[in-house]
Amino acid sequence: MVLGKGGADTLVKSLTSVITENGGTIKVSSKVVEIITENEKAIGVRTADGAVFNAKNIIANVNPALIPNLLNSTVSNSEKVAEVKKFRPGLSTMMIHLAMDDLPPWKAAEAKEFNYIHIAPYIDDLAMTYTQAAAGLLPSSPALVIGQPTVTDSSRAPEGKHVLWIQVRVLPLDIKGDARGEISGNTWDQIGEQYADRIIEIIESYAPGIKSKILSRKVLTPTDLERYNANLIKGDSLGGSHHPAQFFFLRPTPSWNRHRTPIDGLFICGSGTWPGGGVGGGSGAMVAKIIR
Repeated sequence: MVLGKGGADTLVKSLTSVITENGGTIKVSSKVVEIITENEKAIGVRTADGAVFNAKNIIANVNPALIPNLLNSTVSNSEKVAEVKKFRPGLSTMMIHLAMDDLPPWKAAEAKEFNYIHIAPYIDDLAMTYTQAAAGLLPSSPALVIGQPTVTDSSRAPEGKHVLWIQVRVLPLDIKGDARGEISGNTWDQIGEQYADRIIEIIESYAPGIKSKILSRKVLTPTDLERYNANLIKGDSLGGSHHPAQFFFLRPTPSWNRHRTPIDGLFICGSGTWPGGGVGGGSGAMVAKIIR
């Protein structure tokens, strides 16, 4: 696993420097509220402060299902544009961030050498987790992806300390119950911390004593993730379901495939397009080749 020393924003800083060093301008904290169209062509964007930026081409790295909200009603309700409103989110994700006094005391001692650990003992567990989540149940034992970045990058924590992040996969889009029958409540604001406790207990079985090494924790439920980033609809961290009808050349939909939209001059990239979720940069490179 490749890490940027000092944190994930090192990649962001490197990429943005390429833009600025080549004469580009980046505006942050400037929310786009409208993609301006004229004669069925995208010609610019309007931001919340009323500023307008015109352009020959517009590239939207936005969850495809949200793009119609940025268009005027005549355009957004046209048949091919409205098609993307049916783009389905994938199942949800929870993130747990831990400040640690030390690395987890893994039973498998070699686990302390790795930045990236998966806990999902059997294929049957993965199938059961997906089935439970798809049925609206809090999974009894979800798959866990655990990051230990301070194994190789000590700059991310005070001297002698560590940080962990835990990605909990997968969780229901709408909570209807608990597969174990232990947690009651149907919103993440109600039950997020309780479910995080379950996750820590699961990890404790693989790393006895980990709870005593946790100095602080921050739980980001699916609801929290969407609050922080509207693209993470219902906490789906992968930019939309990857089921066959929304994958390959059909991603996000038949009329919006290959990074083009039904609107001339408007292109899309990001995890809601091919090749899908993850930080790979493939979709952006493909769009760049199209408009070059």
